[in-house]
Amino acid sequence: MSDEMFREIRRPDFGISSDETTWDVASFKESLSVIAYPLKGIDKYFDLWVMEDYGNEESWTKQIRIGPILGIERPLGFCRNHQWILEASNGRMILYDPDVDEIKNLVVRREGSSFQAAIYMESLVSLKGENEENQADLILAFDMSDEMFREIRRPDFGISSDETTWDVASFKESLSVIAYPLKGIDKYFDLWVMEDYGNEESWTKQIRIGPIFGIERPLGFCRNHQWILEASNGRIILYDPDVDEIKNLVVRREGYSFQAAIYMESLVSLKGENEENQAGTSFLDIVPDSPLVDNSS
Repeated sequence: MSDEMFREIRRPDFGISSDETTWDVASFKESLSVIAYPLKGIDKYFDLWVMEDYGNEESWTKQIRIGPILGIERPLGFCRNHQWILEASNGRMILYDPDVDEIKNLVVRREGSSFQAAIYMESLVSLKGENEENQADLILAFDMSDEMFREIRRPDFGISSDETTWDVASFKESLSVIAYPLKGIDKYFDLWVMEDYGNEESWTKQIRIGPIFGIERPLGFCRNHQWILEASNGRIILYDPDVDEIKNLVVRREGYSFQAAIYMESLVSLKGENEENQAGTSFLDIVPDSPLVDNSS
């Protein structure tokens, strides 16, 4: 993050065929780490490799092997006390302490979807470089066809950036931005669309909705161009500006914030020429079991 540069680091040599094993990146004692384990089997072992000198590929060291442990599907990461977080085949999340060879079941169970552990480390390194103010106004776009990043400047909202915030969205298959006030309980939402992709002069303000009382922030759009909004009370709202109609969805936030993922079908491959070496992209779908629209509201 300090120089905002990507680098490639080769994973350790596990000494076995890559057809028989897989691996996940982790952070162990604040060091870059890799956990390797078999692709198949119900009594898997897990090897922890640590890069003792960051950036030096010769410093990969195998620290420990745990297992075989019956019924464990894959590792998720580590707690601060270096206990292992594991996902069991039955959907349970497990804590394993190798120092005392003790397993604990967490009160978390997977129902149809997969767990994902995010690596979080505190740091005094800024996420923004020298041009901090200017970079806050940029969209970082990735072109899958040529595998290149590009910077696109967001539209000029005409008001101070201290008073407003904005989110990237996709509206009618065009790059879009929704701008709205940082504060207030009756917010408005401005939709800006880039009509000619890549041309920053083509940003056009399409519509303003609101003020709408009690709406916290926008999440995106449905295929019929209805707005998906998050209310201050934790509910998800559908808003149709054509008929000025609001519907409550049977989804409610309990302590966490929602995130809407932009999905667009494409014939462009996610992998380039080095497809085999770069393999490892995964996707997660969460599908509700009940109808989304609450017709009682």
